[in-house]
Amino acid sequence: MKRDKDRMFCVCMILFSLLLCSCSPMSEVSETENIEKSKLIGNCIGVVYTKTQKADTRIFVYDESGKKVTQKNYSMAMVGRFGFGIPQYRKGKMYEIAVGNDYKKNAGIVMCYDFYKNTVEEIEFDRINLVDLQVTEKNIYVISNISGMTYIDCYNLMNRKIETFVWKKGMVTDFAVSENDEIYFATPDGEVYSVNMKENKTSYICNIGEDIAYMYAIRQKLYFSLSNAQKGMLVVNPKNGKKHWLELDIHPVGQPFFNEGFLYVASNDPAGILSSTEIVKIKLENEKVTDRWKFDSDIHYFAVFGNVLYTLSWLEQKVRIYDMENSTLLLKKEIDVSVDDKDYKLSSMGIGIN
Repeated sequence: MKRDKDRMFCVCMILFSLLLCSCSPMSEVSETENIEKSKLIGNCIGVVYTKTQKADTRIFVYDESGKKVTQKNYSMAMVGRFGFGIPQYRKGKMYEIAVGNDYKKNAGIVMCYDFYKNTVEEIEFDRINLVDLQVTEKNIYVISNISGMTYIDCYNLMNRKIETFVWKKGMVTDFAVSENDEIYFATPDGEVYSVNMKENKTSYICNIGEDIAYMYAIRQKLYFSLSNAQKGMLVVNPKNGKKHWLELDIHPVGQPFFNEGFLYVASNDPAGILSSTEIVKIKLENEKVTDRWKFDSDIHYFAVFGNVLYTLSWLEQKVRIYDMENSTLLLKKEIDVSVDDKDYKLSSMGIGIN
């Protein structure tokens, strides 16, 4: 699939750049045990820098004034998805895949960082080649594949038990989980299935016949961004397999994000790292585009909470915070999150709601 090839290309470029870059000291702030919410301005923004071969990851946390309020040093290599997937954070915690390094390849770990306790918890799935993850109110889901088979594991956040679904008919990387913990995946041939985790069974939904950039499950519908040059999304009703086209006038191969009845979709391809991006806002009730904004930078990741938009630029190493009041974007703050030591790679972003 295109995304697999792009992911491999992205990682190769990271490793190549690692050989070219020289090391210099990184500016530090001291680690603290916790963050006092009353002293924060707005929400927390966490950015993850990681090394590809050495067990060394840093999580830097800023408030909305741009002040760096704390950092966490984490002894693990290759943490994050480098622009692929959707940022996963809930209830003051952010979640990311931790791959590991030469001495501990394929750690099979999901890192859980608590913004306000400044702690890291490792959730072990005992899988190699974790590809993506999704987090709901109750569960953490990861997808992995090896030897021609695919595994979807579900970690219950309450009882800490893991359930597993195994797909023995091939390697799959595209999956989606709804807010109600309904699980779906799509094969490289475009076949879409729902998953019954308890019975380890699937139900065929339809065939979309396309290479997928993203799939997203929200409000009992599936939204597909396709890897070709079509300027819209394919929408599927998982109950009956019916499909229709949602015209957007952009090629939506960037990250989607859902907030308060609206779906936001970006045009930036993390493998292509475009120097400009467009985001469209779609009202899901009638599937109408209500707003669109153009940016003179790449958007590696973004998030929306209320009327605030957060973006992370990989090329510029900057977080930008916008006010979206009255459909007009107003830049509230630009935060330089760059580091001096170029062996660290910017790999993820999360938001801690204050």
